[in-house]
Amino acid sequence: MQILLNGQPQTVITNLSINQLLDQFKIEQKHVAVAHNDQILPLLQRQITYLKEGDKIEIIRAVAGG
Repeated sequence: MQILLNGQPQTVITNLSINQLLDQFKIEQKHVAVAHNDQILPLLQRQITYLKEGDKIEIIRAVAGG
């Protein structure tokens, strides 16, 4: 199945939740915001939101600065 991940086409398996996608790409879940089709997902919704063909996922990493 094809999705857009941070603007890049990616092929992923079907029946994949947002949490599983983050795990697959070894992304620490506590330190990122995730937008699914331009809507920010709360942390708890990531485990029950499953990807569909053509979905657009943006992963925004938290960065400390000063």
